[in-house]
Amino acid sequence: MSNYSYPQGNKSVTYGYDKKLDYVFVVIFDNDEMVYSNINDKNINFSNEIDFTHFDKVLEEFNVILPESEKIKVIKERLEYLDTIDDIPFRIKARYSNDLVGAPGSKKQFGIEVGQRIGDSDCFDNIEHYEFFESKLEAYTRVNQINGAFIDDWQDI
Repeated sequence: MSNYSYPQGNKSVTYGYDKKLDYVFVVIFDNDEMVYSNINDKNINFSNEIDFTHFDKVLEEFNVILPESEKIKVIKERLEYLDTIDDIPFRIKARYSNDLVGAPGSKKQFGIEVGQRIGDSDCFDNIEHYEFFESKLEAYTRVNQINGAFIDDWQDI
């Protein structure tokens, strides 16, 4: 399990990825008193959070800023963990690519490619489509969603 802390004046946020339970967690402190924990959040099943989609709203409510780079660090940890799990044949996977950029003038400049592993190859084969996002975090979040779904049918994307 990773466990990071990001201080901001009298507030701080503790966050990370729990590999054994496969979820992202967030805890917010104000003057060393816990004011939010994903475990006590009645709006979510605390163990189903695999990215910061819900937590971004919570962080905003508490006026806490967690830089995109910190969130990406946690999302990457989950992606690395997913890569260690036994693969299924013809699994559809996504990956972020620094080389993929959106159309000139588009706000969506961060690209991912989605492909299907064919046979026993470790290669990323049969790339079917590309998706573009406004931020690197959004792109990594989408990769996280696709890779964590363990799907093998393009219609399920």
